Amino acid sequence: MPQTFVPPKGPRNAPYSFVGEQPDRVEIRKREPFVGPAGENLHECLHAASILWSDCYRTNTFKDLDYPL
Repeated sequence: MPQTFVPPKGPRNAPYSFVGEQPDRVEIRKREPFVGPAGENLHECLHAASILWSDCYRTNTFKDLDYPL
């Protein structure tokens, strides 16, 4: 598995699912989806909607920045 692979996070049966296009450099370094700039925006929106991060399944369509297929 390439070092740039970012696996999904969160419970598979979560009431909310978020799917991004592909990970950015921050997500690759932390190996977690939605922890970069887009994730910060999402955190703010979830907080405003009273949705817990732990109630969200997060993934990307392409799991790898360097090898998207």
